[in-house]
Amino acid sequence: MQLIARWKAGEDPISNEPAYFEWTDGRPATREDFEVHRADTQTYMEVNGLVELLADPAMVGDVGFDACSRRWVLFLPNKPPVPLDLSKPGASDRAISWALADLDVLYRVRIHREKREFRLPRRRWRRPVASVSWWGESWRERRR
Repeated sequence: MQLIARWKAGEDPISNEPAYFEWTDGRPATREDFEVHRADTQTYMEVNGLVELLADPAMVGDVGFDACSRRWVLFLPNKPPVPLDLSKPGASDRAISWALADLDVLYRVRIHREKREFRLPRRRWRRPVASVSWWGESWRERRR
């Protein structure tokens, strides 16, 4: 079920709250329903001079880093993948959200990250106690 929110003619959807709420089956919706579905996938459109928002809670995308294209990609069900304008493999969630904001539709997404290999912490360089040359003698034995 999708939620439809409409603004009055001439109202700015960024600074004003919607004037009308309803579900796609025609039932009336409340402001609380709108607040609950505010983070869902949103599509803004203009219908008969009115700005309309369509919130779809069932449409959830998956964002992951594609190693072949070296880009973050949005994967949607039954749609082709959408490459994002972000190529840093270790990008933060905020950077991914900004890249998603450039699209025409605001998608609710799950971000998938690859598990990284465990690395030991770097150790400070220490002078070796005794070094062994390639033929097996230590440097102290050669000094004599």
